[in-house]
Amino acid sequence: MSKGWKTGLEPSGESTPQDYFYYGKLKKRQTEDLGACFMSPLFQSLSALCRIPDYIVSLILLEIIQSCYLDVGLQRTTTGARVFAAMKGAVDGGLNIPHSTKRFPGYDAESKSFNADVHRAHIFGQHVADYMRSLEEEDPEAFKRQFSQYIKLGINADQIEGIYKTAHAGIRANPEQAKKPEKAPPASRKRYTRRKLTLAERKNRVAQKKQSFLAKIQEGQVEP
Repeated sequence: MSKGWKTGLEPSGESTPQDYFYYGKLKKRQTEDLGACFMSPLFQSLSALCRIPDYIVSLILLEIIQSCYLDVGLQRTTTGARVFAAMKGAVDGGLNIPHSTKRFPGYDAESKSFNADVHRAHIFGQHVADYMRSLEEEDPEAFKRQFSQYIKLGINADQIEGIYKTAHAGIRANPEQAKKPEKAPPASRKRYTRRKLTLAERKNRVAQKKQSFLAKIQEGQVEP
């Protein structure tokens, strides 16, 4: 998240799915699907709202203050893209972002209708769970290769939705962004700076180079 000023953009906060390892809200390896992309802005938006002073919350300008616009950058704006899952998470967290449902999973361009149940299933990782079930049934060896970390952590398809529900509840209950403990600086650092030569040492070094060069001339290795 960034604030726009005349002089440029000022970063106001950042959050990635990797942050949830610190809070214990996500299983490892569940950080790249659509559901994880939803949770990161959800956490960031709730955290941003918590930093607003209490006396501003009651003002009418709150909606204007927290108005945001989605910057997709170089991402392709296809239907079901993860960038729109990130936007949905920020909206559910309380930010005012102008948008429509045309790029969410579950929107049918032909009938121009939106199925919210399909969108919900993607937010809770049910598309991943369905793929896990089908791959395990069709090709068990490929399933073991592709979901080896899930198997190692004891995650099956039936647990996916519960993991995300627990993560959502934890984020909403405590959206404050805790600071990670800072590492203490080392007591002493090794220095590898080369010692400066004295005047006598520099003159001696020049004399050695001259002597070596003259010796090569005498031996015929270098033409005078």
